[in-house]
Amino acid sequence: MWFGQMVKNLQKGPGVRGKSPILVGLTGGVGSGKSVIAAEFEKRGATVISGDEIGHYVVDRNHSLQEALARVFGEDIFEDNKINRQMLARRAFASSEGRAQLNQLVHPVLIKELNRQIAVALKSSGVPLIVVDAALLVEWGKQVPVDIMVAVRASRARRFKWLRKRGWSKSEIRDRMKAQLPFSARAALADYVVRNDGDLAALQRKAVRLWQKLLDHR
Repeated sequence: MWFGQMVKNLQKGPGVRGKSPILVGLTGGVGSGKSVIAAEFEKRGATVISGDEIGHYVVDRNHSLQEALARVFGEDIFEDNKINRQMLARRAFASSEGRAQLNQLVHPVLIKELNRQIAVALKSSGVPLIVVDAALLVEWGKQVPVDIMVAVRASRARRFKWLRKRGWSKSEIRDRMKAQLPFSARAALADYVVRNDGDLAALQRKAVRLWQKLLDHR
């Protein structure tokens, strides 16, 4: 089910709604390159909704959530009346119990806001695709329904190298990778799988081909 041998099932799914936007879920492990694909889609007229950005938004703005996080992970996660997200992530991802507590607190608020933004985007006219860019789409299941699921795959070594360039520590990368589902679980539910095994330009070309494939089935 690699790119170039994609599942030919778009016509069977609920995404074929005349000229209505197709709701595309874009998922992949941390550092897999899905943000590159999202950026290419956005340049071509898609509305992109980022799970990471919404996560940052709700942690920065939702005071009830902030208080709950401070109770669990310590009052010192606040710096200048804002939560230090790096400190929060280090503490949460250091153990399976911490990850579970973080998810239990953040995910309901995040998913509610994510679905609100999807509902707003679906009302927009002239938008061919709405892309939900989120690593945890498979884990969330029917809480965030999409028409088409795209999964991006990259080797562990490639992802590790990319995240190190972005300033992540080795322990942060290992903890985050350990917390996420294996790629096989994403691939099993994906309509399209894109393999990120070349350079940046190669991935961008694959994104453009995938974009056209999706438009051809509207």
